[in-house]
Amino acid sequence: MELETDENDALYVTAAVILGISILGFLCHVPRCVRGIWKRLSLVKWNCFCPSVRDECLSEQICQQKTALSQKFSWYARLWSTSWTAWIVVNYWTKRNQLLMNASGHWFVVIFLALMLLPTHFPRVLRRFHFSLDVNYITCQLFVAMILSPWTFQPGAIEELVVAGTAFVMCSLPSAAFALNSVVVVTCQTFIWLLVACRAWTEEAMQYPILLTLFGFWHIPIALLVFQLTDTLMLQEAESKIRERDSRIQMNAADALLQLTCDAVLELDTELRLVEDNPNLTTMLLGRPGASLKGRKFSDFISSRDQRRATELLQQDARAIAFHTRLVDSYSSKFRTEVFQVKYTKMNGQKCHLLGLRDFTDVKPLAGDTATDAIRDSVAQAPVQPPLPAPLPGPAPPAQSALALAALPGLRRGWSHSSDASNNSYDMIPISEHSADSWAPEEQQRTLNSGIVENRVKLSHKEAFLEINLDKEVISAASAPFAALSGQSLTAVFATDFSCHLFHRMCSDARTALERADKGERGERGDSRHMLARFANLPDQVVAFHKMPLFVSGTLVEASGIMKACATFEGHLRVQMCFVADSSKWRGDVCKACKCSSQWSL
Repeated sequence: MELETDENDALYVTAAVILGISILGFLCHVPRCVRGIWKRLSLVKWNCFCPSVRDECLSEQICQQKTALSQKFSWYARLWSTSWTAWIVVNYWTKRNQLLMNASGHWFVVIFLALMLLPTHFPRVLRRFHFSLDVNYITCQLFVAMILSPWTFQPGAIEELVVAGTAFVMCSLPSAAFALNSVVVVTCQTFIWLLVACRAWTEEAMQYPILLTLFGFWHIPIALLVFQLTDTLMLQEAESKIRERDSRIQMNAADALLQLTCDAVLELDTELRLVEDNPNLTTMLLGRPGASLKGRKFSDFISSRDQRRATELLQQDARAIAFHTRLVDSYSSKFRTEVFQVKYTKMNGQKCHLLGLRDFTDVKPLAGDTATDAIRDSVAQAPVQPPLPAPLPGPAPPAQSALALAALPGLRRGWSHSSDASNNSYDMIPISEHSADSWAPEEQQRTLNSGIVENRVKLSHKEAFLEINLDKEVISAASAPFAALSGQSLTAVFATDFSCHLFHRMCSDARTALERADKGERGERGDSRHMLARFANLPDQVVAFHKMPLFVSGTLVEASGIMKACATFEGHLRVQMCFVADSSKWRGDVCKACKCSSQWSL
């Protein structure tokens, strides 16, 4: 006996010490909990009077999630209440009388089943009224209270502790997840606890009244904890959805903004690979929109000399950057491209790049001097040889062009022509001079060590190209957007006879130079070496013209650019024109077949 007494004393002392430490820890956290509760109450007070738009949106999202959860619980409660009702009906038909509940308890089960049919068959009731969620929760707690009431179970049929625990686990605990107000949860659970405590201390048949009281009391914080956890998780999920939606809206806005200014907009992953196929980029690089570039590295489309620098710029830590580089198409042609990059991070932590590509081969870049230049090598420059001596006299020009043709042999002085019948005029200017007009080619000149003067000519707009066949007096080839001119006669396209006479004079100069070369060369006609020798003696003369009038679809168009004589493999001479039309005076329709190709820069 003394040994058992000592063991009990040691147990009680140990329990008292641990209990004191636990209570002391709770008391230390009481001030912090009070401050947190006061802070939340103050926030609730202000938000009730003036809720922000974000809070209203979050509240709406949480209500939608709890409504869906309430509907699921209604199906769950309907399942076990249906099973319970079926057991009651079967016992009534078989007259076994193996029921644990009184007749009033059976009515409670049937009424509860009828109430659970409302949310499942009429879901609009929960969606239309927010307070219906609290009403649904209160209905569930009233059912639990009726189950725990003295007129439900037969006295001594089952322990009250088992009934209270089963009702709490099956109904009170799950229903606390879709309640909207914590005050409603605490009030309902307190009412059930008072009911259990009242029965435990007033009825003589109840054994363990203290245990029942404590057991019912702990239902209150457990239900409140489930409510808080569910509310917090739903709040975080709603905020995550709102952030994802905002991010998607911002991404769509950035994409739409880039679409307005760029030729192609694409998305790259961490390894700079295309996330999705881009038809615009496919058209730019391959010329056929049906091909797929998904999964290809963006650096594969950049010029080999610019790949390293462009990759470094794309992988910089800067969130937004603009730089210049050169892309290579399927014909191995390089065109200057302006790249606008915006970096962003997805919800899964993956870093991506949003790129906008703009071809500025013959237009002014949007970023200007703020863009980083990733182009390593300079543009290839073709040497221009000094002009040949004055050619032999050609056919007599028309009277109206006699003044202009006086300067034709040298092709280095200015040409001018005007007509009293029309305001349209054009000036034939040499490559070595600058024009004050905005169309004029921008020339950069330098002298190499060999003494050859190199001239670089840049036009400020999209160029068009014509090939003139003087043997048949027609335009043999034309690029977009003037493809409709192909096959038309020169008199139907060019407004003045001076233009046609100029073409003949250029071919006459080239033919004279080739004939001189033929007299000094030996070889059979048609021999490849003979043809190469003839082509080497073709004069390298370039004529720049300004505001030359053309007839396009019944409209007079002013064209400015350069032209040059060239030779075919069969030995025929052609004149090729590269020009820019004045877009302010021409609004012609673009050929549909050339709509895609007109975006290319040759």
